[in-house]
Order: sequence, then C-alpha cells, then structure tokens
Amino acid sequence: MASAQAPSEVPLVVVGGGPTGIAALFEARREGIEAVGLEAGPGPTTSIREYLNGLVLISRPTDYEIAGIPLDTRDPNQLTREEVLHYLGRVINYGSIGLRFHAPALELVPQDGRVLVRTPVGDWLARDVVVTAWYRRRRPPPSLADPASRGAGLKGGVEVIEILHDPVAVAGRRPVIVGGGMSAFEHATGVMMHGQPVTIVARHRLPGAFRTPHFETLVRDTGSRIVEGATDLALAEGGLAYRAGDGAGFVACDVLIPCLGHEVDPDVLAMLVAAGLVTEGEVAQVMASPTPDTMIRHGRSVPDAIQAALAAWPDFRTRLLGGVNGIHLAGGGLHIGGAHSGVRVSINTAVVAVRDIAGHPPPDYMATGPLPVALARWVQLPPPEAPWDLLRAIRPIRIAAWTRTNMAMRSRDSFEAKPQPVAAGSPFLLAPKPEDPRLDQVLAMADGSVSVGGMAERLGIADDRGRRELTRLLRYLWWNNALTWLPPLDQRVSG
Repeated sequence: MASAQAPSEVPLVVVGGGPTGIAALFEARREGIEAVGLEAGPGPTTSIREYLNGLVLISRPTDYEIAGIPLDTRDPNQLTREEVLHYLGRVINYGSIGLRFHAPALELVPQDGRVLVRTPVGDWLARDVVVTAWYRRRRPPPSLADPASRGAGLKGGVEVIEILHDPVAVAGRRPVIVGGGMSAFEHATGVMMHGQPVTIVARHRLPGAFRTPHFETLVRDTGSRIVEGATDLALAEGGLAYRAGDGAGFVACDVLIPCLGHEVDPDVLAMLVAAGLVTEGEVAQVMASPTPDTMIRHGRSVPDAIQAALAAWPDFRTRLLGGVNGIHLAGGGLHIGGAHSGVRVSINTAVVAVRDIAGHPPPDYMATGPLPVALARWVQLPPPEAPWDLLRAIRPIRIAAWTRTNMAMRSRDSFEAKPQPVAAGSPFLLAPKPEDPRLDQVLAMADGSVSVGGMAERLGIADDRGRRELTRLLRYLWWNNALTWLPPLDQRVSG
C-alpha cells in the first residue's frame, strides 16, 4: 500500500531507472528541471544487471550513449554488459541524478493540472511525468515454474533458475535451456564455454545464430543437444517432458533455465489505460504487434519484417509530444525495437519528451509520417557527438587493468616476464598508434585530474576545429582500451 503521508512534490517524475529513464533524468538536469526517477528494482539498470556476467552485447557503444557522451570500451565491436554498467553509473554521477528504488509506479492520477504518482514506498505529486518502463522479463508458464517460487524453485527434482548471472552455477549438472531467441543463444554459449553439455529446447526452428560454425562446434564438442519444434513443455520428475513431431519426448535434467525474452508489462499498460493515456484498443494493438525479430525467427525477410512491424505498431506521437494530462510516453512502447538500435531509439524518445516538456519544438524528422516510421528514419542518422559544454568537463584517465573498471594492484614492472614496450605509452592500447603528434601529451595528462577542457587549454586549442580533432583523438583512445573517464568533481550539468 502507498504511504498515508502527504506526497512529495517535484516538477518531473520519470518512471523507470534503466538507460531510457537515466537519459530522461540527465536531459532534465540539462534543462534545469528538477526531477526524480522511480525504479521498481533494487538499483539502477536492473534489467541490464540481470544479464549474464561478461555478456557481449549485439548493440554498439553509440546505442547506449546519452547526450553523445562517449561510452569507452575495450573493443567497440564487442561491447560488454560491464562496460555499459560502468558507463551508466558515471552518467548518473555526472548528472547528480536522483533515483528512488523499490518504487514501482502503481497508479498515475491526473488532478488539478498535476499528476499524483502512487508507489509502495510513498507518493509523488508532479507537474509532468515521463513513463519509460514498458517491458518485463517474460515469465515461464505454470508448467515450467513453481508459482510459489521467486526466481528459483524446485519442481519434480528440477531447479528452475529464471535469472542466471554466471554459468559456473550449473557446472557439473544437467541443464536444459528453454527458448529460441538471443537470450537462449547467449545462455547456451556461456554454459558450453565452461565445457558443460546442455540441451536446448525450442518451440520453433532456431534462427541463424544457432547455426554459425562456432556455435555448432560448441554443440558438437561439448556433447550438447538441440530439440526444435517442441510443444506441451512440462516439468516432470527428474526432467522435462514435451511433444514433438515424432511423439512424446523427455530430457533428463536437474536444472531448467527459461530464456523466454521480454514482453510488454500488462500492469504498466493497465496503469496507462486507467490514467486515460492509452485506449483498450491501443493496448490490444500493442499486444498483438509482433516485433521484427519475432517475424524474422519465423522465416520472414528482414526488410519485410521491418515494414510489417512499422505498419502494425500504434502511433503514440501525441503521447510523446504534448502528452495527456501531463503524462508523456517514451521508450520501447513507441517503436518497433530491434536488437541493434532499439535502446538507442528509446533513449532518443526520452530526450524528445523532456525537451517537449521544456518548451522546445519537435525535431525536424518528426514532421511527417507516423511516429514509428519517423523513429525508423532517425535511427539511420549518424549518432551525435557530445556538445563541448558536456565533453569539456569529463576527466580522461588511463585504465589500470584489463577490466577497465578496476585497478591491478600488482605493478606491471614486477612481472617476472616483463611485457615488451608498447607504442603510445599505454600497455593496454588495442589498436595501431594514432598518427597525432599530441598523443603522448594527451596520455601524460590523462591521470584523472585534468578535464578535456583543461587538456585543450594546455594544448593551446581554442577553436571548434581543434576541439573536434582533440575529441576525435580521445574517442579513438576511449574506444581502443587506452582511456576511460571520470565525471567532473562538482557534477554540475547545464544546457
């Protein structure tokens, strides 16, 4: 139940503490709008923290970048879960973003020109609300999970692990993975890379990722097994029962990992209907609209799947721009998604929503066509670079360990087998030495005490061209494992 105390008042409430919610809060800070974010989970970016440890994402670094602030990586073609979390944590600190946790929005109540936001831990009264949280992890059906379990439970002697953080947890056991999408692919790869055989059970024919040479080699060399076209899945004593084309089947196992992807949260949709923001018909349209990924898995071509998804998805333009009763929509419910750029589009909608609240005109690419089509056009544009006022304040720092987020306590000089000298003054640089005469000066200054703006001053850079060249050099070092960065000490963000 919500608190009986008087609601806290704030100009803007952002529902959701993932990348899209963080982007909305960061943009609000830039616009000078006091805001608070409400996250249902125990901390920010709950959904990303539920990914497998060390997971390599299909997304690009620029997909997660907020306001163009660089996401530094070991390899920009192999972005990891840890690098995204490291980045978003610094963005939160850069923007002095205010978040409240264990605080799912239960109800949005428009009243007297403001919106009452009810949560289990207290209510908020805001002039405006931006809803960015749309999706939840798809829950296994009762036949695959004990309804009384919360994340893990035993049924028929089989442990059900809904969230697997590290594949070593199932080493030496008999795991079954149920699912046929990217999550199942990622979990199966992680388990097999431990030398652990696994059985993958899917309702449909598995997509191309499961038929790559590397994956097929892992299946063969670990003694793993794939079952496609399975129906009527149910946990039984000592394993998983199913039906397939040749009749009944059974897989002996003691661990079941359901990898069923995500779905639009029906509780969020019900809350939006009750607030008058969407209609029951629009909810039905959202629930019935397949994503391009789903259609591709079922055999449709990529262009055909994208066009079909764009035609089926509802147009929530007026709920993003203008809003209804002070409530704006942003995030995954406004577009067709996509493994490569869905998060980038979601982040962009959060920025657009906050700028609309601040009184800015809509961007030019939204001038014509339904919103899903306009957003599909936008994602074809090059990612923006951070404006100088944001970039100049961050403090580049040389990385001190391969993990990028920690420090190696043992000095490299003490290694018994000393490494060979590395070009460019960084033992971690994973790319050719850039041909820039200021390289050594930049690396020498990158100790965390000098901001990008300070570097420009010391290098005698005072014009836009010189700043772009310095930014290009720093981006190269951020993207090739030589540098990371710290937010400014005063953590003040302004537009």
